[in-house]
Amino acid sequence: MACDGKESGGINPMMTRDQRIEFEILDCTLNRDISRGGWWTNLEVFSLQVRELFPDVELQELIAAFKRMALEGALTLFKIEPGQIYHDYQGEQDDEVFFRDGRSKFRLQAAGLSRVHFAQL
Repeated sequence: MACDGKESGGINPMMTRDQRIEFEILDCTLNRDISRGGWWTNLEVFSLQVRELFPDVELQELIAAFKRMALEGALTLFKIEPGQIYHDYQGEQDDEVFFRDGRSKFRLQAAGLSRVHFAQL
């Protein structure tokens, strides 16, 4: 539902809140990718979309989910910084670059374990 207002299919009613947030992120990444290069968004826009499902979702919950999945190989967070060509999220050292404000754009892109993680949810 987060990406386009349509209800996501295949949702397990036993999911925890964190799992449901991860499901929405991966649903956008895998099923609603609008270009081969991934789905561009930012925290501000994505949080508004997720708040359709979770009105009380906090930015820190989204950030934690993005970081957790990126470090587990279930999601690639990608960003182009001025003066740099490409930058993938690699860990806490990249927090400032990716999450310094809610308007900084980044791309959600499938990673090696995206489909496996999505199926496990």
